[in-house]
Amino acid sequence: MVPLPQRLQSYSAEQRIVGACVATATNPCGFEEFNVAAPPPAAAPNSAAPAAAPGQPAPAGGAAPAPPPAPVIDVAALVNAAVATLQLPTPEPHLGPEPDVNEWKMLAVGLPVWIWTNTPAQIDASTTQQGIPITLTAHLVRTEISLGDGTTLSCKTATPRPAYAEPMAESPDCGHTWLTAGTYDVTATNIWAVEWAALGQAGLVTMDRSASRAVEVGQLASVVTR
Repeated sequence: MVPLPQRLQSYSAEQRIVGACVATATNPCGFEEFNVAAPPPAAAPNSAAPAAAPGQPAPAGGAAPAPPPAPVIDVAALVNAAVATLQLPTPEPHLGPEPDVNEWKMLAVGLPVWIWTNTPAQIDASTTQQGIPITLTAHLVRTEISLGDGTTLSCKTATPRPAYAEPMAESPDCGHTWLTAGTYDVTATNIWAVEWAALGQAGLVTMDRSASRAVEVGQLASVVTR
């Protein structure tokens, strides 16, 4: 029997050999059941799509989220606001002969009267609504004149009565003759076609302006004295 000290020395030597073999993964000592676990593979990079921000739809295929849609511009509302700022003149009706300049302050029954308004044929304007420039062009289409006796004139042109006109000369385009004495309300209404342009669009809106005056018409009689 091998003495105890020698057995301890032999055991220690075997432990050193086993330790050296276990320290390598190639099993140089030929031990059975030798298996040194390989280190785990490195984790693959995370290729998942980034999470969507709160309140936004999840991006598809890792794409960035779509930008929010552009705000919708109500062009009609902008045009209406622009047209409301357009300064169109008041069509005061003028009469010739002018009754206010004669001694009776009235027109005579059966006398041809010329009627017109001092209105330009075209008015150009521009304005800005919510930072958007809008151009406006107003064209005078016609003047409608209500004469207070049931008659209404529609005049595309209205010629002022010249100072040298004969007393019974009639207007070439816009005139009237009252056949009955009385007080009449004469109302002139200008009809405008307003062209607008904004944001590459264009259109047409209709506007009108009115003004009135009272006209006294009387019967003139001649008196023969001897």
